[in-house]
Amino acid sequence: MFGEADRKILQSYNDSYLISNLSKNLVTLFNDVTGTITVLTILAATGILGTKFVFNVSPVALATGAVDLVISDFMDQYRAAVSARTNRQEAQERGSSVVGGLQNLVEQALAPIFAITGGIDMPEIRRPGE
Repeated sequence: MFGEADRKILQSYNDSYLISNLSKNLVTLFNDVTGTITVLTILAATGILGTKFVFNVSPVALATGAVDLVISDFMDQYRAAVSARTNRQEAQERGSSVVGGLQNLVEQALAPIFAITGGIDMPEIRRPGE
């Protein structure tokens, strides 16, 4: 019925039609604030961006329906999650030594006070000769 050249033309048309529909649906999804929230929540929960976190949309962004506020909330929470992951990794590395483990204990014991007062920077404890 169709020759090889005809099949290639139809396959190219089919591929371009699929991409066109997919991109049109993605644009429609992102134009709607709930679609944007859904996609960003899935990205946060799956950890595709390198870290997993729970994405909480601010009430202001929901009330106004502003996609830019939703994306801003997402980026702020993503940066905080990356920072928290880095802090956990540093604490694990410090915990491999006695002095670092003591520093971790002191930080955990004082964490409620730091949360109220805004925190202070703890000096890095180093072993003699470092």
